[in-house]
Amino acid sequence: MKIKDLSKKITAFLFAFVLLISMLPMSSMAVTTVATIDMSKTGSLEIVKTDDLGTTLLEDIEYTIYMVAEIVQSDGTNSEVAISYEPVATLINSDFTGTIDANTRASVFDNYLVDLTATASASTDVNGKIEFTNLPLGIYLVVETSSPDEVVTTNNFLVSIPMSILDDGGTTTWAYDIVASPKNSVINTTIEKTITDGAGLNTTNVENTDKTDGKYSASLGDIISYQITAVLPSNLNADNINYTEFAITDTYPDVLDINTDAIVVKLGTKVLASEDYIVTEGEGSATGTRYFKVSLNFESDTWEDAAGETLTITYNATFITAALINTDYQNKVQTDFEFIFKDGKDDETIVTTDPDGEDPVLPITPEKPEPIVVTYSYTLTKVRVGQGDEDAYVKLEGAEFVIKDSDGNYLTYDPSDGWISDPGTKMEDAYVVTSASETGYVTFDGLAEGDYEIIEVKAPEGYSLLKESIPVSINVNTTGSNGNPFSQLDVVNSLENSWVLPATGEFGIYLFTIGGVILIAAAIILLSKNKKKNNA
Repeated sequence: MKIKDLSKKITAFLFAFVLLISMLPMSSMAVTTVATIDMSKTGSLEIVKTDDLGTTLLEDIEYTIYMVAEIVQSDGTNSEVAISYEPVATLINSDFTGTIDANTRASVFDNYLVDLTATASASTDVNGKIEFTNLPLGIYLVVETSSPDEVVTTNNFLVSIPMSILDDGGTTTWAYDIVASPKNSVINTTIEKTITDGAGLNTTNVENTDKTDGKYSASLGDIISYQITAVLPSNLNADNINYTEFAITDTYPDVLDINTDAIVVKLGTKVLASEDYIVTEGEGSATGTRYFKVSLNFESDTWEDAAGETLTITYNATFITAALINTDYQNKVQTDFEFIFKDGKDDETIVTTDPDGEDPVLPITPEKPEPIVVTYSYTLTKVRVGQGDEDAYVKLEGAEFVIKDSDGNYLTYDPSDGWISDPGTKMEDAYVVTSASETGYVTFDGLAEGDYEIIEVKAPEGYSLLKESIPVSINVNTTGSNGNPFSQLDVVNSLENSWVLPATGEFGIYLFTIGGVILIAAAIILLSKNKKKNNA
């Protein structure tokens, strides 16, 4: 999951400029009378980071602090002293002309960070804490400089060290050790896509036992079943967050035909009704792609207590006959969302994956690559071997072949439905591929990997039919001897009037042997008769 570093910080909790009214200057160097500050002391700032629900401590969030104003204390009236706040020298020497008062926001310093010198920098520990110690008294700008990918970066905030505290008796004292607890919005949703089943579907990566990545093969016309699993964000039902969109978008190559009306959506184990979600579809932004989007319908009560639940989307895709051979086809899935965050001070921030939005974050994508589907081809070259140099390798056209799968079924082929395996198909009804003129190629396109049997059912004119079928095996590692991205095999036919010695074990060899014995016996008898005649 990746969320881009926002140029304008998005906040889950915006820290106000922590100064009491009694401390407020009327200008960048204003004076008011308050209780005495011990200027010999130093202070500290402890930051405790949690998620927007306040339930999870966040580790590895880096903060850098900058002093932006110094405290100046002088004689005041009665028993009190006069306090004023003066911008640090680097700001005075820049073009900063702002007034630091109760209405000063941390954002006014955004353009002056290059003029400021960092006082300290540190990252939260396993307990979500940072502690900056021995800090000179003053006003500090606190900047979140880095965070894990799943954490949305907060806005900068200001803090005063020390901070005045008014007790129940009306007495003002000073706290020199400050604790701040800014919250981050954590986009902790996850998403995963798998292939669950499919006719003729095989994996070409034997180590891919959980089917969550790798390459799969399918025949043209096969149905491939996909499953998308997403964990809904933990802040989906938070009081200070209002989701306006949460959607799963699947972008797929247009060689996959998906019936979006048949998509099944579950929350946990419950199959949802169509009014719980909205399905939209259309052309993808890239050439040759389409998409469908499943959006949660927040008008449905289903989502009122669904934070952290598992959302499952299943659908079937048909691998249509327009698919190219030996080409990787991959669906890409992502989570899109938009929500409005209220920080408790009536400030609202929109967090969105919409690329047209202000400072959008990146959509959530699977940690593992989505599965790839590919289809293969097998080619025979029909030839005869001649006697002379000019006739040594002749390509033959007109030979007809059919193919059987590993289940022993003859395959048929339909231009719309692809390859069909049916136990009831007879050889004479199987799809016939004829060897091409000039090349002699016999090509079976769009097959999944596996074992097949190719049978010649008609020989080229003037040639004998092959006596045995041709076993072939197709897989991702099989390539032809000519370097083409398909398997290739030379199949040799003999002329019909050629003398062919029967193969060992065939019935013909018995006839051949018997005939030989008869000829030898006849020769012996003839020689015996001639010998008797000569003796007479």
